[in-house]
Amino acid sequence: MIMKMFAIPFALVVSMSAIDLAAQELNFPMPKKEHEWLDQFTGEWDSMSKSVATANYPAMQCSGTLKSRMVGGFWVLNEMTVDTGGLQVIGIQTIGYSEEKKKYVGTWIDSMTNHMWK
Repeated sequence: MIMKMFAIPFALVVSMSAIDLAAQELNFPMPKKEHEWLDQFTGEWDSMSKSVATANYPAMQCSGTLKSRMVGGFWVLNEMTVDTGGLQVIGIQTIGYSEEKKKYVGTWIDSMTNHMWK
């Protein structure tokens, strides 16, 4: 039993070291200044908004949250949840910098559509 308690953490350390060495040997890219710039958009926010009534739709109040985090130093992952008074909408956005295209790129999906925006 005591041997198992030490063997499992030891195996994890050895495995992580092997993964780190493999990554160095494969020469994975490192984030550039354009990727680091995206870090300013990480965090968590709450929102509250109200739409204006029109001839066809009444005024509506919405509340939501946005959680943004970096993925691997290259991408910002934004997870949005909005409650529009009975209808919950979930959206996921990715934003990163394409060194090949020399511009920022991204995707958007949400629970209201069946299309991925690029």
